[in-house]
Amino acid sequence: MLAIGLSYKDAIAIVAVAFFTVSIVISLNGAIGVLYHAPFPVLARASWGFWGSYGTASQSDARN
Repeated sequence: MLAIGLSYKDAIAIVAVAFFTVSIVISLNGAIGVLYHAPFPVLARASWGFWGSYGTASQSDARN
């Protein structure tokens, strides 16, 4: 971000907002799993379908 002309304060603020936004999304995803007692791959099938869930589940496994 510094290469495109932002100051280091702007870059730190953007990273902080991005981390906060991602943490909200991850928390909501976890809350749905706790509420319905369903793991992430099952919830991914509901939104992405059977074959589309393979990509999201493999990315989830790669992070763990």
